Amino acid sequence: MYKTAVVYLMLILGLSVNMCAQSGYKLLVAGQSGDTLSRAAITANPAVTVDNLNIPVTSFSLVFKNIDGDLIEIVSGNNLLSAGMLSALSDVQITTIFIDRAQFMLNGVEHEVMQKFYLKN
Repeated sequence: MYKTAVVYLMLILGLSVNMCAQSGYKLLVAGQSGDTLSRAAITANPAVTVDNLNIPVTSFSLVFKNIDGDLIEIVSGNNLLSAGMLSALSDVQITTIFIDRAQFMLNGVEHEVMQKFYLKN
């Protein structure tokens, strides 16, 4: 019984540490860190990478609200913003975006990050 309790405790602690480590990752969009992004910089360098690791993400979703308040999601199968994403970001009425489900591999383990950004003109 004691051995089983110790194993469960180790599993719980291991999962907690893993979840904390995952939440500690931040994204770079167009080489920009922080929560405010320049539209011009995104157009010039439309790449999403993991900050401090210089690892490109393998896929991600761009999520935003359009002028009608509808939630729009555009999926990318690599680390680059697609033409549709760039077109959406050129709309100055869109001021907040989310990079959601940004996936990357680190030491053979897949991780996922979500981050909110504000857009400046």
